[in-house]
Order: sequence, then structure tokens, then C-alpha cells
Amino acid sequence: MLFRSPNVARMELQTAEGPVSVVNVYNPCGRRPRIQTWERIEKALDEAEGEIILLGDFNAHHPTWGGDHVETERQAEHLLRETQRRGLHLITPKGEATWKRGPRESVIDLTFVTENIKRRVIRCKPRDSWAITLDHIPIDIQLSMRSHPKPPCKRYATKKLN
Repeated sequence: MLFRSPNVARMELQTAEGPVSVVNVYNPCGRRPRIQTWERIEKALDEAEGEIILLGDFNAHHPTWGGDHVETERQAEHLLRETQRRGLHLITPKGEATWKRGPRESVIDLTFVTENIKRRVIRCKPRDSWAITLDHIPIDIQLSMRSHPKPPCKRYATKKLN
């Protein structure tokens, strides 16, 4: 973990194509005009290496990701404006619920990526079958990227065993 603060964490993955920074967010519910955790998100993004994946529970509703029937919240407008300004693209499928409780559902778990990552997306979709509890639905994100080969394990001296 390279960056960690309350509600925001960043880690860096080393791929054959270069570094990918993953910024994971929990933004508490609220009626403020800005995303509450934006300062921490901004710091994590500013320190990020290479390509970026910004994802998490943003607790913000907007027609762009929730569907035409969803009312726009000010925090969501702020999030959309700031991610667009940074060249991040939403890959969360529009209108596919990422949170469900009883008859209520919404799209609040979002994934934004840089252009190069966007071109490599194979899948970004909620997977109900992965849910442990009955509210947030895990998101299956698959990318077409090569990883570095795993180095041989040098932890055990098996050749020295009798």
C-alpha cells in the first residue's frame, strides 16, 4: 500500500505495460456540494504512477451512471466534473445496480479509468453471485494486460533437504 488515509487507499500494480495505480474510495453519504473525500482522492491521484483505476463506493447519484430516471446530486456533479478534468472515463455500466436492499437499488459503486486502461477493459460488471451480504455487489473488472512473470520461490531451501 503506497497511500492510505481514512476512506482512500492507493496501491500500485506492476504490469508488463508499466505501472497501474488503483485508488479505492469510500465516500460517506452527505448533501455537501463536493465529494467529501475529494482532497484525499486528489492527493492519491496526484501521487499515482502510470495508468489509473479510481474505484469505490462514492455514495453519489447521477443519471450518467444511474440511468435517466435518477436525480442529479451535487456531489455527483462534482465527481463527474473532476474525473473528466483528469481524463478519467467511467466504465461502470449505466443503470446496472451496484447496491441493493430490499426493493431499493442504485448505482453508487463506480469505476473510472485512464484512456489506456479503457481500451483494455474486457469486463466491468456487477456480479450478484459474489455478494456476501445483501447490499453492495462486487464488481468484476477484467483487463487485457500482461503481468510480470512470477519469480521463482527462494523461500525454502528444498535442495538442502535430506
